[in-house]
Amino acid sequence: MVLIKGRLMMKLSSNMILFLLTVVLVLLAFVHKELLRDKFVIPAPTGAYRVGYQERVLMDSARVASTSSSGYRNLIVSLYYPTTECEGESVSYLSPESPVVHNLAQVLGLPEKSLKHIAEGKTHSYLNAPVADVDELPVVLFSHSINGMRGQNTYLVEELASHGYLVASIEHDGYSIGSVFPDGVVGDFLKHDVLQDVSAGGEIIDLWSEDQLFVYEQLQQLNNKGKLFSRQINLGKAGLVGHAFGGAASFNTVTVSDVFESAVNLDGFYFGENYTKGTYKPLLEIRAEPRPAEEMKPRQLEQVGMSRQEYQTMMFDEWNRRINYYAKGVIYRYALHGAKHLSFTDLVLAVPFKRLLLGDCKYYHNETRVLVKAFFDHTLKGASFGLIGSSSLAEPIHAVSA
Repeated sequence: MVLIKGRLMMKLSSNMILFLLTVVLVLLAFVHKELLRDKFVIPAPTGAYRVGYQERVLMDSARVASTSSSGYRNLIVSLYYPTTECEGESVSYLSPESPVVHNLAQVLGLPEKSLKHIAEGKTHSYLNAPVADVDELPVVLFSHSINGMRGQNTYLVEELASHGYLVASIEHDGYSIGSVFPDGVVGDFLKHDVLQDVSAGGEIIDLWSEDQLFVYEQLQQLNNKGKLFSRQINLGKAGLVGHAFGGAASFNTVTVSDVFESAVNLDGFYFGENYTKGTYKPLLEIRAEPRPAEEMKPRQLEQVGMSRQEYQTMMFDEWNRRINYYAKGVIYRYALHGAKHLSFTDLVLAVPFKRLLLGDCKYYHNETRVLVKAFFDHTLKGASFGLIGSSSLAEPIHAVSA
């Protein structure tokens, strides 16, 4: 009897070991599959053109800046434009000396090693490629988020360039994740959360609007005197798009200047006081659908540094109040179900196990590209907007689900 029990226990133990080994192998296979998915790959643009690329450092001698070696405000701007002639390899996503990976790890609270593959990424843009033979180039200016960078939405700006737009992506020095200037000066990044200091955000947003207007003026000079563009830039057809703070700055700018025809905000809270002025220019807002305040767990509220009531006020009540002020004319509003704040950027592609943690990045990127392109095709090229359809402030926000 004892012998039978012993054999039974040995069989059970063998079965348990086999089961555990199977579980481990399945987990290893799953982790391997996810790691393969975690390669930093920018989605290819879908337009008829290839994408050319140039970088410019622009100095605004009308604005003093203590952080600059020149004593004036300097901005690094990346230009993306349509081309048909490409030679060599495409531009790397980051330069080898870039401090972005180190700083990004600090901002995201992740190990630096887990983000090293972002430095190995390649874009679909080609340095100094000649501009395509087109009659005119509508213009789009892009602004990144606080502690973002000019290349953080490469998936979007390359898409627009491949469809015939000139895109100028601005790096707002002092508020990016690390500008590296030709003279060796490295810009700093912001150490505090503007959501916790709305008044400071109001001061910064006016500076960013000044940056956008300055770059617009520089494009005028580039169009008149530059060798790259043969007066092809149509500054009468210019729009703005930005992520987070950059999106809020884009809306802010169209209230203080008439040079831009339209503006897009990707998930940015509306800082400053200019929202009270409003604008009749067409606006597009795409945001990550916020979790209802009553569903927020204490840990999640702690992470955003708000009480439940503060979260409700900022993410719903005050957000909607300000956008209602902003939009005196047509506004299109969309929310992406399941999206997170980083879902609108390339940076989500650098997060380990991104699909598990942040959902279907490919879907969010594709949906954003489709909506933004359709909006600018309508407001800058005069195309029909039937793809999206119009909405009014009286109607509920239109939600898009993956």
